[in-house]
Amino acid sequence: MARNTDDGAAAAVKFFLEAYTYMKTSGTTEQWDSLSDPECVFCESAREATVERADQHQHNVGGAITIETIKTRAVVPGKSWLSRTEVVQAPLAVADKTGKVISDYSLERRTPANFVVHWDDGDWILREVDFQADVK
Repeated sequence: MARNTDDGAAAAVKFFLEAYTYMKTSGTTEQWDSLSDPECVFCESAREATVERADQHQHNVGGAITIETIKTRAVVPGKSWLSRTEVVQAPLAVADKTGKVISDYSLERRTPANFVVHWDDGDWILREVDFQADVK
């Protein structure tokens, strides 16, 4: 992830998914905010949903997202990459502050997704996410 290469971009996408899971389970957005481009519609939507849930003293339990397949290519060499993936989200539940389950999503979900990541002064920034995109 420390280099602006195809492998670095793929590692950045994996890290973003870990940060997403952390945000949704902890209710804190600071790390996510530092990784997300302010113009990323998905990023802002995920952030707002997390803040709303945290304001209601709720959080996710489980739901880690992993990458089943990933194909990454530079769109603008050294600057911007597109990663076409199939992601898998583990079952999750929504719990209140006491741990009581409010909602249960007990099925694993597989979803195609595209990620656009930019290399900006030595840092990776998540620019766009499109779930259920064509991954061919």
